[in-house]
Amino acid sequence: MPNGRLAARYLEYLSSLDDFSAGIRALDRLTQPRPVNGRILRGLNFFSRAEQTLLSALQRHGFNIAGLCRAVRPPPSAARA
Repeated sequence: MPNGRLAARYLEYLSSLDDFSAGIRALDRLTQPRPVNGRILRGLNFFSRAEQTLLSALQRHGFNIAGLCRAVRPPPSAARA
């Protein structure tokens, strides 16, 4: 049954292919300008040194644990007023 083995090899090959379409759509969303609260925010430019620095800071574990909380929470002096 050479045809059966050929079909099995073909199906194995097809299952090994990666589908990058979801990643391409996500990258497209990140790099396109979008309206937020009546303003247009520009998309990310992954070739910009400043934006690479921002993205690497966001990926650090320390920022993810404590940094975002401090950025969102109002300072203690504003909470007492």
